[in-house]
Amino acid sequence: MEVENPPNLGRCTVHVVDQTKRTALLGLLVLLYAVALQWAWSTMGDPYSDAVEEARRIHDSFMKEEAKKPKRVEWVEDEEEEIFDIDSVEEAGSRGKWKADEADYEDIADTDGLDGADDGSVQFDNDDTTNTTMAAKLRKALPSETLPSAGAASMLFLVVTCNALFFLLCHWYASFKAATQYSPAKKVTKDCHVLVMTLAHHGEPGISKIFQNEVTGDMTFCFQRRNYIIKEEDGRAFIVPVSPPTTDSVQSYVTSKGLEHDDVEKRFKIYGENRLSIVPPTLFTMWRQQLLSPIPVFQFFSSVLWMLDEYWQYTFFTFFTIMLLEFGTAFQRLRTLGQLTKMSMKPTAVLAFRDGKWMEISSLQLLPGDIISLAATKSKDKQAQESADVIPCDCLLLGGSAIVNEASLTGESVPAMKDAAPANETKALEMEGVHRIHTLFSGTTLVDTKEDATQTRLPKPSNNGIICCVLRTGFGSSQGGLMQMIEFSTEGVTGDSRETFYALLFLLAFAIIAAVYVFQKGLAKGDRTTHELLVKSVLIITSVVPRQLPMQMALAVNTALMALVKAGVMCTEPFRVPLAGKISHTLFDKTGTLTTDTLIPAGIVNADKSHELMPVNKASEKAAIILAGCHSLVASGDDETSIVGDPIEVAAIRGIEWRYDVKKQTASRGNWEDKEKIVKNIEMQMKAYKQTTKRYKELAADLEVKKKEAKAARDIAESSKLSVQIKHRFHFSSKLQRMSVIAEVRDGRSTQQLCLVKGSPEALSKLLNDSKPDWFTSSYTKLMEQGMRVLALGYKPWDGPSKAEREQVESNLTFAGFIAFSCRIRNDTPAVVRSLKESDHSVVMVTGDGLLTALHVAKEVGITNHKESFTLEAGDDNVAWVQAIGEDKARLAFDVSEVADMHKKYDLLTTEDNLCKAADIVGEGMWSVTQYFKVFARMSPNGKAKVIRSLQERQGAHVLMCGDGSNDVGALKQADVGLALLSGYGNANTGDEDKKDEADVPAEVALNRHQQAMDEKAKKVAAEKRELMKQKQQELSVKQRQWLEEEIQAREARGEDTGVFGQMAAMKVVLKRFQDEMKKEEREVSKVGNVFAPTMDDVLASAEMDSLMIRPGDASVAASFTSRLPTIKSTVDLIRQGRCTLLSALQQQQIMMLESLISAFTLSALSLEGARQSERQMMASGWLLSIATLSFSYATPVDRMHPERPLRSLFHPAIFISMAGQAVIHIGCMYRAVQMATDAMGPEELASVVEFHRKAKLNEIEEEVDPDDPLAYFSNAFWSTPFKPNLLNTVVFLVETAQIIAVLFVNYKGRPWMKGLSENHALFLSLFITFAGIAYVAWAVSPELNAMLHFAPFPDDAFRWETIALVATSTFGTFFWDRLATAIFAPRIFRIMVDEALATRITDIIPIFTSLFKVCFGFIAISTVNPLLLIGGYYLYNKANKKELGE
Repeated sequence: MEVENPPNLGRCTVHVVDQTKRTALLGLLVLLYAVALQWAWSTMGDPYSDAVEEARRIHDSFMKEEAKKPKRVEWVEDEEEEIFDIDSVEEAGSRGKWKADEADYEDIADTDGLDGADDGSVQFDNDDTTNTTMAAKLRKALPSETLPSAGAASMLFLVVTCNALFFLLCHWYASFKAATQYSPAKKVTKDCHVLVMTLAHHGEPGISKIFQNEVTGDMTFCFQRRNYIIKEEDGRAFIVPVSPPTTDSVQSYVTSKGLEHDDVEKRFKIYGENRLSIVPPTLFTMWRQQLLSPIPVFQFFSSVLWMLDEYWQYTFFTFFTIMLLEFGTAFQRLRTLGQLTKMSMKPTAVLAFRDGKWMEISSLQLLPGDIISLAATKSKDKQAQESADVIPCDCLLLGGSAIVNEASLTGESVPAMKDAAPANETKALEMEGVHRIHTLFSGTTLVDTKEDATQTRLPKPSNNGIICCVLRTGFGSSQGGLMQMIEFSTEGVTGDSRETFYALLFLLAFAIIAAVYVFQKGLAKGDRTTHELLVKSVLIITSVVPRQLPMQMALAVNTALMALVKAGVMCTEPFRVPLAGKISHTLFDKTGTLTTDTLIPAGIVNADKSHELMPVNKASEKAAIILAGCHSLVASGDDETSIVGDPIEVAAIRGIEWRYDVKKQTASRGNWEDKEKIVKNIEMQMKAYKQTTKRYKELAADLEVKKKEAKAARDIAESSKLSVQIKHRFHFSSKLQRMSVIAEVRDGRSTQQLCLVKGSPEALSKLLNDSKPDWFTSSYTKLMEQGMRVLALGYKPWDGPSKAEREQVESNLTFAGFIAFSCRIRNDTPAVVRSLKESDHSVVMVTGDGLLTALHVAKEVGITNHKESFTLEAGDDNVAWVQAIGEDKARLAFDVSEVADMHKKYDLLTTEDNLCKAADIVGEGMWSVTQYFKVFARMSPNGKAKVIRSLQERQGAHVLMCGDGSNDVGALKQADVGLALLSGYGNANTGDEDKKDEADVPAEVALNRHQQAMDEKAKKVAAEKRELMKQKQQELSVKQRQWLEEEIQAREARGEDTGVFGQMAAMKVVLKRFQDEMKKEEREVSKVGNVFAPTMDDVLASAEMDSLMIRPGDASVAASFTSRLPTIKSTVDLIRQGRCTLLSALQQQQIMMLESLISAFTLSALSLEGARQSERQMMASGWLLSIATLSFSYATPVDRMHPERPLRSLFHPAIFISMAGQAVIHIGCMYRAVQMATDAMGPEELASVVEFHRKAKLNEIEEEVDPDDPLAYFSNAFWSTPFKPNLLNTVVFLVETAQIIAVLFVNYKGRPWMKGLSENHALFLSLFITFAGIAYVAWAVSPELNAMLHFAPFPDDAFRWETIALVATSTFGTFFWDRLATAIFAPRIFRIMVDEALATRITDIIPIFTSLFKVCFGFIAISTVNPLLLIGGYYLYNKANKKELGE
């Protein structure tokens, strides 16, 4: 039964447990086991009988051919010999051993059974060595007498495997479990289950049990920590989240009087605890989950098969490696979950109004509908304060006002002011809309609260806090949604899963063909049993997945995330990292993104006849009163004199040089506190320099100026009597584009009430009375064309109540003037924009600012580059292009089909209103040309998201959105990659110092220079802070003695112990005081310097915001990526890293395919000749290849983006044909290597190798054990497994290892997207070590090492050189073929690669030769075992490292 799913879930279906299916499956399983076991029982011993019969048949044939030569068979038992006829072999074979004397050889065939039967052997004496082949067919080990037939064993193996696979598939795939164990339900009941398919990257699907709620009777289920209800209405079933009513009228919440006892019980059963915590599983549980994931299970299965082939050491080594890697992954996941757990809110005591009285309850007991009282604490312990001030649920503010830090939700560090909801509003509550200003969200922090002393509806709470009504709790709250997003986001970064599936199918087909060929050839040769051949065939098939695959799959995401963290970018959705490599369109907000979030007052236009732009401190009295009183500024933390808020309001009040007392909500002239803070910061910074230095003298001169300014400001404050006190505030509305207040103005002589209004000129133009001057429109238009942000000011006398309707206040206003602001552009913004355009990215501005202001900034930063700009203008029934700037604005006819041509000649602009109107007139085709607009102005949050959606759906674009603040949240979420910039850095990363004319320099070169300058500045700032902290520590150390004496005296005065234990207690108190003072000094010193701050004023602004910033690692719901740097350069870092990750994932797929082909063919070649791989060699190569694979972790992005995108498909001709050619070359070289080795060994030596392995299986090979060595037996069991070194194994191992290293070398394509081959020293080091190691082994430089690794000596130098030639052919032949395929099928990329190669300098390849020298020197030192060489090498290496670190 399918039900309609909510937007946050995928397809949902209701199922009921199907006992018939389960019984049928169980019956089928029992039947299969019965058939398999019966077949195994009935055929038990058949392989043994067949083997004996085959021996008899071979013997008969042999006897006929050698009839002239006498044969005799002897029975050996207790040193006695008896003669038997060959026909009694079967009978005698079960009692003892057969022996035949031969002139040249003796052969034993094993009949070792599963139950420990005696050994038997058939042997023949013959002087004719030409009959070796016939005799060899009798040498294979006889199977056990209890072994069933190959078909029965295969069926039993398949039944057991399918049984295990069935349970694993049920564990891995909820849909498979539902299909096999459930059936669709016809009606929703409490006996049903819900199969929930999740959206992409939103966790794993699951099956949840349905319960019936005791209170409501609804059918509910829990999935991903959220409760859902299944409802049935009008013949349809649908799912809705369990959520309290949050859309009732505002009045219903305001008049609520809390919950009664019965309501509490009922609501608790519906909504549960207000618990926002995640209990992390134990490390063992997490480890077990990792080990049960598909890839480890497959590798365990493969290892078991190796064990069946007597590879005990390698199997345990593989088990250990897998478990170690998965343990590391589990540990990392647990750490990540631990970070998420830190976001959990700790239970706190909350005042709740229940049963008609205030009572203290735990925050866990809060329920929707509760009335609570919240108060900001004033604790000296910052951590304790932050924990206590976290809002425990989503709630509506009913009484009082609050200042809240919503950084965790919006990314804005500017606190938001919250007012009580109006009591008489009958509209439905809109938490995320118009009533957001009255809503407190869980997880945000109370900065300050102010109770409503006038409310009498409820008794006054004891904590004097604000009164709120609880709306949402637990994981249904805003903080719960954020935690869900992080917990259940997919962490894997892989390539295209469909392409990976097709690639695995291709590999599987190759492996099956190779396995079938080996099986058939093995049967034809007859020197091994069918069971051995089956094991070998399955091993070949399982070699499809390389041993290094889990490590390779994890490298991309881990490398990307670590690089982003170093770049100051936090990520909550790692799966979006490779999406950044596909970005085609980049969209930016203006204020706080392209420019700073601090506005500089450019001037004021007073309402007089001059209407000239004057300094802001020359504002008329009425204009100054409006700017000082019409705002929403709040205090920064405990400091009532430090104000924060909307940057435009902070800039305005500082520009007119007024001060604002937040507690009294009163503004007055003279901002001496701010200026004195700057003086203190300069004095502190001067302590880090000596008086003779240039920097000290500069600071001293600046100090004198700031002291004079502070004194002048204090004098003004003392002499002026003018003040403005806010009585009621109507907050800024983006829809109305204005805000207003009712204020009381005092001048020392009289008191009057005024309505003060400010807003956009377009909005206030309609509200002004006859005082509106003729130059109103032309004046503000001229200012906007200069890139300024303009606000109009208005006022009127007021004799009404302090709480009135907004429409009454904002009408019939008297014009008081304009104030203009400018935003500084970030130093590196033009370079970033230019670098994005140079790398073929479309750069667009989407902003809520005015069109002309946005156009000016767009020109400054390089988004627009044509001489003329046209804006879209839509009337009632027509659309036209209008010239954006100029007195005589030209008009052009509008035609959707001509927009593409228009944008080549002009810069196209629009506002949201005109765009939507044009879409209504022209049709949906209007949304298909949004890609040609450069500036979108006056955009609402929904408008920004709609533009991004049109680019994604209409043009198939991959969009990156970069913005700050709550206005950008919708767009950041809609974009493929959203990057949120934290606000609150003031004018950081601005200034004109060190600016040079870099128009002719590539943009990213300029960016890199700027980054180097910032790094140098960071070192200087860090040095200053260290010096200051050193001085502070010395000062406090001196005081520490005095504190200890004071504490002892205080203890003595209190009559406490002052002996040894008393002094220890006093020292403990003093030490705590010392640590607290040091922390306080650290906070003060952190305000001294900011890497990005150009002036001391900006240092002050940055320091004031520091306490409100999101801490490192904290998540922001605003976007999947969050940058802590005041620069848009993070977009470049993100795109670079995305391209690198995308390319790295693709290359890993190539490597996986080629490694699998090489492994399958190698195993097939050895199996055909009856040879085996040495376990020591396999373990050594496992470590070597794992280390070589780690070279991909050095694949870092280049410092310059290229216009050409990397290839993204595994089946692109340039990639697929390259892989096919490489596979042919590698397989051809391996075939030649096998041919060389077998020819050199000859049939006799190959037969002896097979014979040795046969004897080893019979445990007839005894290793010498030193009886005096207590570890000898352990070493013999786990290290000295019998193995006969042979030329075939040695050559194949060396060539295979070299080929896999060559695969890494050839398929590593770096530039122009990531560091090139010559820069990846780890990869070259692996290559050099492999080549040198092959030569080292081939020439047997160290016989001891060769013996330890089971290497056989090469016959002569010609063989050695031919082996080296094969290795070189594999490496360089595949390299040239790959580049040839690229040149033919991706010529543009090949030209870029050639250009990059030609640009390589001698200095770039010196490290390669250095690596080569290190490898050669190391092998020489090891060969000679010369301690002087070793010591000298270590000295040179250490010296080189110190030099590199010094540089």
